[in-house]
Amino acid sequence: MDKIKTSIIFAVLVALALVFFIFKKFQESGTTSSPYSVGNQAPCPGETLTLNMDDQYMKGFIEEGAKFKVTINWYACHAIERDDIVFYRISKMMNPVVRMARGIPGDKFKTVPDKNNQGWNIIINDKPVMWEGRIPYFFGASVPPPLSLGEKSRKGVLGPTDVILLSTVPPGHIDSGIFGISNIVDVIGKIELITDQTH
Repeated sequence: MDKIKTSIIFAVLVALALVFFIFKKFQESGTTSSPYSVGNQAPCPGETLTLNMDDQYMKGFIEEGAKFKVTINWYACHAIERDDIVFYRISKMMNPVVRMARGIPGDKFKTVPDKNNQGWNIIINDKPVMWEGRIPYFFGASVPPPLSLGEKSRKGVLGPTDVILLSTVPPGHIDSGIFGISNIVDVIGKIELITDQTH
């Protein structure tokens, strides 16, 4: 009887291991089907792709429907710079988005309540991040945002792999205003604007 139980348990474990192996292979094949499914790996820089902007959250820099170029893996061998426009992937299950690097490693930052918009503003190196150069950028709701948790845990200073990525249109979408501090490994490419959109 014990031998039968042992055989059953062994068979179940083997079956689970096989299912897990198949799932991982399927997952890997799914994530490598896209030319920008992996970032910040060799070679650096990687391939340069021409893509279409598919959201409205970078208005003023890249309009919805406009073409832009992205160099994959750029940040595997280059430091990110303030106001770089980047290709950012929050999850392998989601397509990357175009966002702007407003906070980079070493920056001081803090979140402050925005009573006018019932949300929050962000101060970077003692200056508020602005929207259209005249209004403090706002995001979130009345409850403290994820960025405030990062502020406490990092004592208000971005670490060597930390970046704050924001849309240009508040309250933003798929950016640090919603998800908090991002990691540079999720910044999979650098964006180059195409000024001539006639081609």
